[in-house]
Amino acid sequence: EVKILDVPDEDIPQEQPAKKATVQEELKPQLDMINSDLVGYYKRKTSGMLTEKQETELRENEAKKRKVEAELKKKINDQKRQKKSREEKISCTV
Repeated sequence: EVKILDVPDEDIPQEQPAKKATVQEELKPQLDMINSDLVGYYKRKTSGMLTEKQETELRENEAKKRKVEAELKKKINDQKRQKKSREEKISCTV
């Protein structure tokens, strides 16, 4: 004979809906815009039509791209670390 335990629903861990990674979603369009600007600068550079001002802007955009990429990578790694931590906490309580 099998007995069914009467366990209240609140005691059973429920999966929560995933939150949107808003900061990541904001960084991706920034990165796309910087990349499109860089493509234009690189085309001008290869055709020999890049002015000194544009060359300075090119270097600034390359630095900005590295900064945004690093921030995006950090946010993604933070998200993975938090997910792993939550999963470990859940597995310890079960």
